[in-house]
Amino acid sequence: MKKYYLFLIIIFIFCSPNEDEIQARIDAAISQAKIENQRPDTTTQINASTTTLQEATTTLKEIKFQKIDYEQNIDLNSFFLYFTEFRNTSVNEREYLQLKGYWNEARSLLIYFENDCEVYSEFKYSRTGKSLGTLAINILEEMNKDINCSNETIVSYMRVMQLQEGKTSETNYLYLLDTGEYFSGYYNTTKENTLVYCCHSMDFQELNQKIQEILNK
Repeated sequence: MKKYYLFLIIIFIFCSPNEDEIQARIDAAISQAKIENQRPDTTTQINASTTTLQEATTTLKEIKFQKIDYEQNIDLNSFFLYFTEFRNTSVNEREYLQLKGYWNEARSLLIYFENDCEVYSEFKYSRTGKSLGTLAINILEEMNKDINCSNETIVSYMRVMQLQEGKTSETNYLYLLDTGEYFSGYYNTTKENTLVYCCHSMDFQELNQKIQEILNK
């Protein structure tokens, strides 16, 4: 029995860690704790980055949308167009949409509908001066030229092309949207890549009503 206890004591002595090993383990534990405390708070950094991105997006939207009344800021000596009234008239049993208003340096008008239907018309004279001008369009005849057109179509925007001498790529276009917004630029300019302004006073609801009156006769 004594030999058995002696054997256990010998094993305990040789298997137990000595003081150096114990100290080494303590030092390792302290080092690991320091590393954990020094790790960055990734959640805070992600939240901060998200906030910065949202602020940048908001600023970009503010830059790309400006409140400037169109009719109040027209340069009468430069390129512009605005219509004050829409009417229908019959001439020799043909129905015409009349767009009455003022313009300068205007070459053509494209009426673009939601279903990719397009109605094109050129101005007989490029400027109205101080006199009210009228652009008359045979809607039925023009819509029959485009297979995308139908009686249920709704105007989405109007695009006015500037009359000017020089390269086609330098020609300016004015876009008047059904939302009341407007912008200008070159042929490839879109709402997404340029400054958008608000607002013009042209009544697209009245315009669509007059077109529907012609189409449903």
